[in-house]
Amino acid sequence: MYGVDYLRPKKSRLQLLEYPVRCILCKHDVFIPYEVYVDVEEPGIQVFYAHYVAICQNCGEVRQFSDVGGYNSKTGQYICALHQEIL
Repeated sequence: MYGVDYLRPKKSRLQLLEYPVRCILCKHDVFIPYEVYVDVEEPGIQVFYAHYVAICQNCGEVRQFSDVGGYNSKTGQYICALHQEIL
């Protein structure tokens, strides 16, 4: 298991803040995560933010994550809250 600043689109088990991510509908824990870009402003301005989605490999339910990390100004390091275990 390792911390990531981006997700690889492969079958994986995910943890968010050390808690396993499970499907809300079927309770399985195998997902394929993808990075998607969302235009959050009015059309034409083109301000995009990266979001992450993970698709359950059992039922197809989609989980969405926004920025899952942050910068710790005290230590000067980036903090990863999401961990990916590629299967």
